[in-house]
Amino acid sequence: MPTASILILRDGEPGEPEVTLSPLRYHYQHRAELEIVVEAGSGRAGAFDDLITAIGTELEADRTLGSR
Repeated sequence: MPTASILILRDGEPGEPEVTLSPLRYHYQHRAELEIVVEAGSGRAGAFDDLITAIGTELEADRTLGSR
């Protein structure tokens, strides 16, 4: 992340789970929102693009970001 930037994760509500009965499992589909602010001089748009591309790459590689 660029030093002059802020990333806020707003995780919202998970809602009601879907249930699998055999074996009993609860499945949540949870939508999180990121609020991203990048402050830079003339390269702000490029820094923002680079940051959201990096976030997208990480999410594509591991949708849970390491947790199960």
